[in-house]
Amino acid sequence: MIRVRWRVQCKHYAQSGKRLNRDEAIRILHLFDLTAAPDEGLFVVVSTDYTEDAKRVFDEYLLRKLTKFITIWNQRQLVSKLERHPDILQRYGLQVADVDFLSVFSTLRQRDPLNGSLSQTSLLWRTM
Repeated sequence: MIRVRWRVQCKHYAQSGKRLNRDEAIRILHLFDLTAAPDEGLFVVVSTDYTEDAKRVFDEYLLRKLTKFITIWNQRQLVSKLERHPDILQRYGLQVADVDFLSVFSTLRQRDPLNGSLSQTSLLWRTM
């Protein structure tokens, strides 16, 4: 069994909308390399998102350091884990997306079961 103690690095950019960039990713990994014990992993939580360049830095690091453990959560992952805790989301300025998934179907036309033609007036789904 592999036991990992996680070192957590939080980047709270929700108010500014800034994303974690390549330079910040390099700084985070450099500090981790200098100070991490052999059994420690790095857990980076970004309250917005990270750039493709930042993700590439983390991916390349993991290819070079096969014994290291790194996990990165962006806002979407963080919100999905915390949506049962609205007090925490509110405290850090995060919002659960209010998506009306049924409205996607409101433009679909119902097919006549006898001949397969589209009905001009009836909709398969109606939104409220």
